[in-house]
Amino acid sequence: QARNLVEKNTLKNKSRIGFVADYIKKNLHQKLSIDAIAKMAYVSKSNFFKMFKEELGLSPNEFIIQERMGSGLILSAS
Repeated sequence: QARNLVEKNTLKNKSRIGFVADYIKKNLHQKLSIDAIAKMAYVSKSNFFKMFKEELGLSPNEFIIQERMGSGLILSAS
């Protein structure tokens, strides 16, 4: 029974991070607040950072920068 609970929480966390990753991608042109995004995922800011990094391998800030660079919203200085 404990294993089922852990698996349910793991799936719930993955869907939360997937939801916020989609939100970030759709709203790259806006100012994104990590506090506000963590609230959308119904977790504390510190928990959000941990969950996000575990799931995607990047911090939320790194993910936002990477996505903005990929979409051309951040231009290189070269």
